[in-house]
Amino acid sequence: MALFASAESDTGNVSLSATAYGGKGGYGGAGAIGGAGASVSLTDVVNGQTSGMLALNQGAVGGDGGDSSSFAGVAGSASSRLTAAAATPSGASSIRANAYAMGGNGGNVSIYRGGPASNGADALSELNVFGSGTVWASSTAAGGDGGDASFGERGSVGGQATARVYGQTVGTHSVDVSARVSAGRGGHNRSTGTRGGDGMFAGDARAEGHSVAGSVAVTASAQGGNGGNGGAGAYAGHGGDAILINAVSGSTTGVLALEQRAEGGSGGFSDGGTSGRGAKGYSSLSFNDTDAIQLTGVSIAKGGEAGTSSGGNTSDGGDAHAVVSLTSLRIGAFTSARSEAQGGRVSGSLSRGGDARADSYATGAGWTDSVAEARGGANTAGQAGAAKAEAVSVTTLDNGFASARAAGSSPSNQTDAIARAEARAGGWASASAEGDGRNGEVHAQATASEFLGSRVSTSAQATVSGQTRVMSMVTHAAGLPSYPDFISAGTGLEAVSFATGVTSASLIADSVDPGSSLRKSLEESSSDVVMGYGMMGVSYGSFAQGTQIYRASVDFEFKLDDSSEVTLSLIDFGGQSGGETLNLHFLVSSFGGTILENNFTDLSDAANWFSDHALLLGEYTGAAQFSLQLTMIGDIEQGAGFRYFMSSTATTAPIPEPQIAAMLLAGLGVMGMLMRRRSFGRR
Repeated sequence: MALFASAESDTGNVSLSATAYGGKGGYGGAGAIGGAGASVSLTDVVNGQTSGMLALNQGAVGGDGGDSSSFAGVAGSASSRLTAAAATPSGASSIRANAYAMGGNGGNVSIYRGGPASNGADALSELNVFGSGTVWASSTAAGGDGGDASFGERGSVGGQATARVYGQTVGTHSVDVSARVSAGRGGHNRSTGTRGGDGMFAGDARAEGHSVAGSVAVTASAQGGNGGNGGAGAYAGHGGDAILINAVSGSTTGVLALEQRAEGGSGGFSDGGTSGRGAKGYSSLSFNDTDAIQLTGVSIAKGGEAGTSSGGNTSDGGDAHAVVSLTSLRIGAFTSARSEAQGGRVSGSLSRGGDARADSYATGAGWTDSVAEARGGANTAGQAGAAKAEAVSVTTLDNGFASARAAGSSPSNQTDAIARAEARAGGWASASAEGDGRNGEVHAQATASEFLGSRVSTSAQATVSGQTRVMSMVTHAAGLPSYPDFISAGTGLEAVSFATGVTSASLIADSVDPGSSLRKSLEESSSDVVMGYGMMGVSYGSFAQGTQIYRASVDFEFKLDDSSEVTLSLIDFGGQSGGETLNLHFLVSSFGGTILENNFTDLSDAANWFSDHALLLGEYTGAAQFSLQLTMIGDIEQGAGFRYFMSSTATTAPIPEPQIAAMLLAGLGVMGMLMRRRSFGRR
């Protein structure tokens, strides 16, 4: 039987829909094999033309396999292929197209010592849309569920799914395309000594969209199949993996948004046996672009949840790993990368939540932003999964902006978070890292370089105990940043390091106490060159337990054309000791060699030393590098922070006394006479 739908209109809206369903196979009794479900394949059975809105919908659904007392019937597959195109360059003002396919479910076996249940059938959906106006296209495919086995045989597996979509338009019109796949569930089983069927791994999802100058949004998602349940002591089936690698792409000179999602299937439930294991979710997106004014990329991965068990053991949750790496070469473009990973949850004292890792990298010639978030799989009765997040943001443009944020969370396991931001001349870089866990480390680093041969890098680190946050920021931009009072401002940070590169001595003077000796020195010495200004602080975490380590540091690199004395000036200090002894360490080094270090156990001693205090670091010529590091080790609520600036003063050779000058001149005269005599003697 043929299926076809077509309609036309000059200016009105046209909407067409066609869906074909395959018949279910018949039941096989008394040892007969179940009937096969009918397969369905559709290609371009809907077609329409208009200068208005055109909506097309085409679906194919395979028939279920027939049940049997011995051997179940095979399920019917499904495919739906559709191409929609504007008939003329001035065709439909918008096209909305949807293609979908669903594989049939496997047949069940219900009699003891019967044959196997049948697997779920595969599904394929392909959609191509070529428009002259707005384009919206969705391609969806779902594999059929595996059939159930009541006795004696393992449950069957689910079907696989494949979905592809392509959308294209002209001018400034927008494109929104998505491809979604979901694999079939494993079949259930209720026979001791056997197990439910495994969920199928997710198939391929591909999405691509193009516009000349309009907004383009491209999404691909994959869902692994869930494991089948196990009854009467049977083990449950495991979930199916979901893996997406570079599944989305597109182009435009406008806004380009790419997104991938991969979620592993959940494990099945068991009544009296071991539950199914959650499956892995992995999403990796790497994309380079030269045209878009705004490029955003999102990569999301979720591990499948472990199944539960009544009276039996539980398995582990699925791991999750999300990666995104974006590079934009367009000058002035905004580049934003975001990765999210969530480990699979579980509830069992002997099982573990899924680990989560998120990596995000953004590189661009303008404003760049990178965010990575990882959450270990929760476990209400045992160990949660570990979490690790890393975010890197780099701008290659002078006066550019780079920001990076990494966040990890696993309250009962290790949590690590690393954030790094890099900017160039006149730019601004900010990095923050936060973790919530039992142990681990958070580290934020910000760098600004290549301004008058200088480079400034700030770093903040802390060991994780409960909620822990650190932040670093650096800039070479004009003006003097306003830094908060780290101790009294209630920033909620455990370590900070903020700095700016070469700046004005007069600006520094305005920020210093008028009655201080540093203020007087700045106002009286016109030859001083300020090389950097900043603040750093460390504080014991509000949620921390036990002994923890907090560290803030800064590195300055610059070039001195003339021999110069370099001075570190400590402006002011704030802190609290909680009435107990401090364990505070301050270190200044150059090219790895220690210049000075000091340890403080008393808060008042630290306050006196870090306030209105100039430290001569020595005389240098050419390349110079200095590192400042503040470290606190503590187990109670304490903290310390200070402001500083670094400056250089050119040194000159001493002017000789008159008598010494005369002797030098006389000596030069004698040397000249001897040289003339030697020259005459050789003639």
